[in-house]
Amino acid sequence: MKKVRILHVAQAAGGVDRYIRMLLKYLDKEKFENILVCSQDFHEEDYRGLVDSFEQVEMTRAIGGNDLKAIKEVRSLIKNITLILSMLIPAKLEQLLVLQILV
Repeated sequence: MKKVRILHVAQAAGGVDRYIRMLLKYLDKEKFENILVCSQDFHEEDYRGLVDSFEQVEMTRAIGGNDLKAIKEVRSLIKNITLILSMLIPAKLEQLLVLQILV
């Protein structure tokens, strides 16, 4: 059986960073593929051995023009990783994607 892909998108470090690391530590690596897309506030070395892919995108806290740029970059990453984003039509387990956005 293929792994379920989980895409974690996080902007703010601090408590979010701690939560994600704790979650990743206990997720079954045989069942889940974890991909982290995060702001420059996160450190790749903190996620070695916890995620299958670590991608940084420049993100800012205030809503503005940079948000559009970040959204485009995240969409591009999703396409490049070939994740399946559907309207949650019943799919086979190997096609399931869990998207977690933390801001």
